[in-house]
Amino acid sequence: MEHIFYGKSFSRPIGYKIMFEESPRDGDHHVGGDEWTLPNCRLCETPMHQLVCLDLKDDRLSELRGEHCEELALFSCLNCSMLWEKQFFKLDFPNQSAAVIKQEQEEFEKADDEDQITAPLRHVPVSLVEMEAEDYPTSEERYDELFTALGTAYFGRVFGKPLLAEDELDLTCCECGQDMTFVALITGENDFDEKYGDLFFGEVILYFSLCPACHILKVEAQSI
Repeated sequence: MEHIFYGKSFSRPIGYKIMFEESPRDGDHHVGGDEWTLPNCRLCETPMHQLVCLDLKDDRLSELRGEHCEELALFSCLNCSMLWEKQFFKLDFPNQSAAVIKQEQEEFEKADDEDQITAPLRHVPVSLVEMEAEDYPTSEERYDELFTALGTAYFGRVFGKPLLAEDELDLTCCECGQDMTFVALITGENDFDEKYGDLFFGEVILYFSLCPACHILKVEAQSI
């Protein structure tokens, strides 16, 4: 079956760009930080990296909000091959912690010591800026241009149809079997290192999906 990565249907639903701005807008969204107690990577034996923390009190993210669900951390280890395959985590919102449910990676490689990214990442406020017409992959030309902007003009995307690098995402929850909600994508290939800390983790995009009922966070990687 042929996968469709762009077209008029990709202009909806509304999405937002994760942007570094001098004066961040509404919400307490940020890159990095250590508010959440994250599991240790079973290969590196060090805490995983909190990449982005979304403030669910922002009404634009209300569909993710629930009882005690006021903040959502998007995370993974960035120093080894565990991020290459699908990962599933159980989120404990009241205690802002997470546990590993399943990681499908079977090849184990670690970054060299000099290339490893220190955790936690630097806490840097970000804004969620509503996408405009040119930010949606409505044509093949626009699709190619968006991969240039991703990692240069902004760090990631929240909501909207996901900008796919390889294949359609599998949004099936590993616990209840229902469809998960696509939350965000974050690029590892970016030009933000000098000003905002060490944020380059390879030519890869991480896609994050959430099951609001089971509180399962899924992380899926695709090569750029």
